[in-house]
Amino acid sequence: TVLGIHFGYFYEANPILNYFLVRFGLIGLISYKMFFVIVPILVFELISKLRLLSQNKIRLYYKVTIAIYLTGFFAGITYVIAH
Repeated sequence: TVLGIHFGYFYEANPILNYFLVRFGLIGLISYKMFFVIVPILVFELISKLRLLSQNKIRLYYKVTIAIYLTGFFAGITYVIAH
């Protein structure tokens, strides 16, 4: 995706991610994705390994996080289609 955007074959349809791409370039886009995707996964895995929460709660938090991500993704796609 990053190479496609860099060479002009793709564009970022999500307006939030596009903001970071336009404002900070590819480094901004990659940083945003890493921060909001990888960091929560690492936090949940650490909590799981330390057994600070039950596995059921960890699964619930994963589901909520995925739902929030997908909501933002589909809101961005819907916005692009409407405009």
